[in-house]
Amino acid sequence: GEVKTWFSDSGPAPLSLPTAQFPIWGVLRAEHRAYALSDPASLPPSPMREWFLARGMQNVLFAPLVLGEDLIGFLSIPTTRADAYTPEHTDLAQALAHQIALAVRLGRLAEQASDAAVAAERERAARSRIAEREAAVLGERNRLAREIHDTLAQAFVGVVTLLEAAKDAAARRPEKAQSCVQDALRAARDGLDEARRSVRALRPLP
Repeated sequence: GEVKTWFSDSGPAPLSLPTAQFPIWGVLRAEHRAYALSDPASLPPSPMREWFLARGMQNVLFAPLVLGEDLIGFLSIPTTRADAYTPEHTDLAQALAHQIALAVRLGRLAEQASDAAVAAERERAARSRIAEREAAVLGERNRLAREIHDTLAQAFVGVVTLLEAAKDAAARRPEKAQSCVQDALRAARDGLDEARRSVRALRPLP
């Protein structure tokens, strides 16, 4: 949508104008082939026309840069010589334009490949981070499960052992049975407190 030109000699700043204001653009887009302008003064008033005339250019050869069906730019070759460009000049300019268009195409493909590689690496890294987080969560869950299991299992074993002792002593030694029951109650409460502490450890921190 915009034509930008750069000139190697000293003079005005580089031109930048909409393609609609560059008359040759329409010709190049329609024909997709080199176009020789034999008289820059015949151009409609435009910054490009003024540039050509200010430098005494008498002929300009334009070669389109085409990618597929798209016109992406052009190669312009102005000269102060009065004799027109020959067909050989036109063929050479068009060949150069094809090479430039090919270089642009290869550059774009390289950029796309690089972007795809970067995106793939980011996706791989993201998957790796997710897998690491999931492994860490699973490991912590297993650790807490073992801790709770060991705590409760130990408490229940103690309670069962004391209650069995109380059952055995109930008929012969009531005071011993009463002591075992009290010990079983303490063991059960201790196990319950420990289980609650383990469960609280599962809650997220602020």
